Amino acid sequence: MWLSSACALKTSREQAVRESRQDDGDDNDDNDNDDNDNDDNDNDDNDNDDNDNDDMMASMGDGQTRALVLGGGGPVGRGWEIGLVTGLRSLGVELAEADLVVGTSAGAIVGAQLKLGRDLYMLLGPAPAATASSSTVATVAPAPSPPDLIAQLTEARRRAVTSADPEAEYRSIGQLSVSTPTISEHEYVSGPRFASFAQCDAWPPGVLITSTDVETGQAQVWTAASGVSLQKAIASSTALPGAFPPVTVGAGKERYMDGGVRSMLHAPLAAGHRRILVVSCFPIFSHADDDDDDPIAAKLIDELDELKSSSDGTHIEVIEPNDEFQASFAHRLLDFSLVHDAYQLGLRQAKHEAERAARLWNTGNTATVTAAQALQ
Repeated sequence: MWLSSACALKTSREQAVRESRQDDGDDNDDNDNDDNDNDDNDNDDNDNDDNDNDDMMASMGDGQTRALVLGGGGPVGRGWEIGLVTGLRSLGVELAEADLVVGTSAGAIVGAQLKLGRDLYMLLGPAPAATASSSTVATVAPAPSPPDLIAQLTEARRRAVTSADPEAEYRSIGQLSVSTPTISEHEYVSGPRFASFAQCDAWPPGVLITSTDVETGQAQVWTAASGVSLQKAIASSTALPGAFPPVTVGAGKERYMDGGVRSMLHAPLAAGHRRILVVSCFPIFSHADDDDDDPIAAKLIDELDELKSSSDGTHIEVIEPNDEFQASFAHRLLDFSLVHDAYQLGLRQAKHEAERAARLWNTGNTATVTAAQALQ
């Protein structure tokens, strides 16, 4: 049932590995690219961009390395992730030390900001009672769209993961992205949400950003070696169909939409790392005992199983939204007025996740978190 999507992720992961091997001086890049159906033109253009990606790819396969997977979840999910990461940091779990960060949609924004060493709080934008001038980072509200857009997209993704022809379903979501009137692409990409990333001369080390090709429905993974700006990669990863326009990336002028269309996590991209923390803005295991399992949650479990089986000795912990998040935000993930509330909830949940996260993340380090400290 999940084979097609898993294969797409595997193909993207192999693409990233091939990019990392370019500094060996081989002249076989064209043959490698023949094996990859995604963005042949981009890969040809980027054969000489090896050094940008050395730090990240050198870490892959090292049994002592750590990876962080940050999933998508709209502006509300972004606020929750920022609160969670900030709260864990205050309790001695420094996720910025990850050797690899896989970011999808909201997770792409948070992950890039984290690895750049910048203040995560700036990503929240102004609090609801504040004026736009009170913050250097404003929000970009989506264009008018159906109030049940998230529900519509979720149902479309359910059809895709259960369909005999999932690629056709993903392409239909791409058509939604292209055909729905939204703000202009220029207005979206150059907006204040991505402005700080436009000032980056180079990608932060060890960051993978996921998008989805509008025409093919295939997953696309952007790395430092992809030859695209960090601003455009992140904008494409967050371009929710029906709310924001697809983003044109690369010399071939291909257009890309939200990475969460294909997968909310893209967890198998973290294969090769010993300790992996996965942060999902959507419940995964809470569906495991349901009589009518959610096929999207089942797909994410399948991804995690693939990741676990990719290497002996891999340790994975998953942080999911708690019941309070589900009750307050599950159906309002695009509501910018809730971002600060979600941030506060993330801070609170970090206290309950810190001890488990520290056992995974701080193995071999002096930093530890006791249950008493976490719950203070």
